Amino acid sequence: MGADLSAATFGNTDKTVYVQLTPAPKTATITYNKATGLSTAGSTAQDNAVSASPTSLTGVTNDKYPANTIQVPAGMTATIKDAAGNTLDTDTSKATHLVKNSDGSYTIVGAFSLTSAGALAVPSYTVTYTANAVKMIQQYPDETRSNAGTAYGSYSAASVVQKSGYVSFVDGTKANQTPAGTFGATDKTYTITYEAVPATAGEVANEPTVTAALAAVNAATTETDYKAALAAYNTAVSAAQTAHDNAETAAKAVDSSGFSTVTAVSAAQTNLNNVLAQAAAGQATTQQVIDATTALQTAISDAQAALDAAKAQAKTDIQANIDDINTQITQIQADIDAIQALADRNPGDTTIAGLLADAQQRLVNAQSQLTQAEAALAAVDSAATIADVTNLSDGADQNQAAADSARTIADQDLAAAQAQDALNLKNAKDEATATAETTTTANQAAIQQIE
Repeated sequence: MGADLSAATFGNTDKTVYVQLTPAPKTATITYNKATGLSTAGSTAQDNAVSASPTSLTGVTNDKYPANTIQVPAGMTATIKDAAGNTLDTDTSKATHLVKNSDGSYTIVGAFSLTSAGALAVPSYTVTYTANAVKMIQQYPDETRSNAGTAYGSYSAASVVQKSGYVSFVDGTKANQTPAGTFGATDKTYTITYEAVPATAGEVANEPTVTAALAAVNAATTETDYKAALAAYNTAVSAAQTAHDNAETAAKAVDSSGFSTVTAVSAAQTNLNNVLAQAAAGQATTQQVIDATTALQTAISDAQAALDAAKAQAKTDIQANIDDINTQITQIQADIDAIQALADRNPGDTTIAGLLADAQQRLVNAQSQLTQAEAALAAVDSAATIADVTNLSDGADQNQAAADSARTIADQDLAAAQAQDALNLKNAKDEATATAETTTTANQAAIQQIE
């Protein structure tokens, strides 16, 4: 820092020597102690931080340290110490301190200086990186559980709390534990959710549609797929149960309808019973149950339509029978009135009296047939089968035939009474003529005697 002046020679005047002092250059070294046991990502982040940070500070005595930035990797802490082992902090009242920058890095603030003995002080610093404490978090719907760890370190698999009647999902994937893994710079959080297990399908559990839907639920690995499959399963169970219930209702309708003996209904019912048995054994689908039920309902509907048509026709036919019987009754009554007049004109004639009594009985018979036909008409609506309707209609035909027969006999009675009346009249005339002739003969004989 200067020159030796001992060899200088004076002249005859003073010798002036100018001495220029310049600050001595100085370098402060920065050493980095890296954290160990880090993941590849952590080691890379740490290496990048060291590469981007200064390894020395260069200046001169009594001058301030140059601008510098000690990078700190995310998820890590940097401890900076001087050569004496003192840890630097952000206390600005200290000659040497740290400034924490907005990005988490540090700047060492200080100056180069001489020691108290006048010797040059050569400072040095050590930066030691350590991984921050982090947690592996299981976030449940109603609680939080965690396991301690360090940034860029590893963590083990952990069991998930199971709930009866539910399936657990970890971050949307079906699982009963959170997986082992490696931390990043921050906490690792797994979200735990639950979905209900499929409800039992009861009596339709073996139907292929239901078993296929259940298999899809069990095969789903993501929560999205599971929820969609579960909804499809519930729909399948509901559809199968509805189909089964409708089938039972249709079967009961056969008994209440009275159509069990109708060939088409009987065949459809037998088929439905077979399909239900097959469905219970897993051999028939819900759609097959629906189709068999529809076929039975159609058969019943057709049978009912046929019965209704038969009833309508029977009512028309029986009413015609009743109208005819009423006509016959009117005619029989007319016959009776006519015979009664003849009986009144022929008092004491037992033949006409007998014919009158017979005609009156024919009226009673015809009225009885009318009563039966009217009863048949009233019974049509409650008839359970076409055979019952046919019986009623046939009975009314027989009632009409009997009334027609009664009218025919009454007509015959009238004709016989009229014949008897004519005979009586003739006999009366003949008797009157004979009496008159006898009287005339007697009178003539008397006159002759007088003469």
